[in-house]
Amino acid sequence: MTAEAAAAYQRLPDDVQRLCRLIAVVHPGSEVTMPAAAALADIGVDDAERALATLSAGWLATVRGPIVRMSRYALTVQAREYAQALGVDESEQLDAALRRLVEWYRLACVSVAKICNCDRWYVGPGYDQDPAIGFGSQSAALDWVAVERDTLQAVQRAAYDAGMYAQVWQIIEGLWAWYTRARMADDCIRAHTLGLQAATEEGNQRAQARMLMGRSWGYLEKEHLHDAVQDAQDAQELEEAEGHMVGVASAKELIGLAHLKWGKPEAATLVFVGAREIFLTEDLPRGAAWMTRHLGKASHAAGRYLEAIGQIHQALSYFIQVEHERYHEARLLLHLARALIQVVDVDEAYNAAKRALAIAEEIRSPLEQALAHVQLADIAATRGENNAEQRHLDAARPLLDGLQGAEAEQIQQRLTR
Repeated sequence: MTAEAAAAYQRLPDDVQRLCRLIAVVHPGSEVTMPAAAALADIGVDDAERALATLSAGWLATVRGPIVRMSRYALTVQAREYAQALGVDESEQLDAALRRLVEWYRLACVSVAKICNCDRWYVGPGYDQDPAIGFGSQSAALDWVAVERDTLQAVQRAAYDAGMYAQVWQIIEGLWAWYTRARMADDCIRAHTLGLQAATEEGNQRAQARMLMGRSWGYLEKEHLHDAVQDAQDAQELEEAEGHMVGVASAKELIGLAHLKWGKPEAATLVFVGAREIFLTEDLPRGAAWMTRHLGKASHAAGRYLEAIGQIHQALSYFIQVEHERYHEARLLLHLARALIQVVDVDEAYNAAKRALAIAEEIRSPLEQALAHVQLADIAATRGENNAEQRHLDAARPLLDGLQGAEAEQIQQRLTR
């Protein structure tokens, strides 16, 4: 540590010194935003903004991003070392500060879930309340997660180490849209493994089942199908023991998807039909439409293309009515385009793929944009439009940066042909 850092620190007002120490000692990440700093220090966001600006002006912190509430501040190495050496006055302040920070991130993740996937069923609390953070759009919420990715992982681990087991799996549950839409399979598996440990420590079987299903999806993306089925079956047993039939249906869905990946569409169909019956019995039209979508995939895999087209249209009839389901509308349109090509209705396939691309661009979903471009490239190749084919392939390439999972790998293989 340098004498300059010590001198700069000593010139700070007492409240700014306190925030500096809390960031250095308690915050598990390398950067902090104004709202998180406010939670950490139990002060208002305006006060946190002033304190962070003072740290930055005093050369004790750097800032990146526009000067708005989500700008990110990082203590300099010298300032962090000096503040850590000073520590915090009382041990109970450390515990209380960490709990406030973890709770803020939990509420933020609930806010992400509410704007990105508000009709999904959840185990954790807070989904019947107004979001703590108004992200404004699904893409803004997912952008926030992308930027906060490392900090969120650090917060989960810090919460687990501090025995805040419920908060760990609740944070992870709130990030579901991020894992699935960004296809972050590795992140999903790691997080849900930690969440499963936390839920087990808490003795919460419903949360254990939720974490098992989340990890099962990650395993499906990585093509670890036996692991995926084992987790889904374990989750189904827990949900049946709890009498939670919606959870049973969700576990069945994962088993059906594994059958599809194994090339067993008829077995998958039986599982999806059973899951859809549960959703219909529970009066959950979204879940029923979701299973109809999967039935369309199974029919396609079995070569029953006209049947698949009808099932996809049936599922679409639900999702196009719901404004916040644009992501799933795009996914269904891509499935529809693939089925239409099989019955040589190239013009309608083109229209479906173009609609999917427009929606994916609107909601800024890179994987779906890439899938649509590849679909349009294949249609152009069928039409003998070589320039259009190459244009769409070139547009797909940069969209794959950072994406994980089977679909991203399939696109990459198509691009290298």
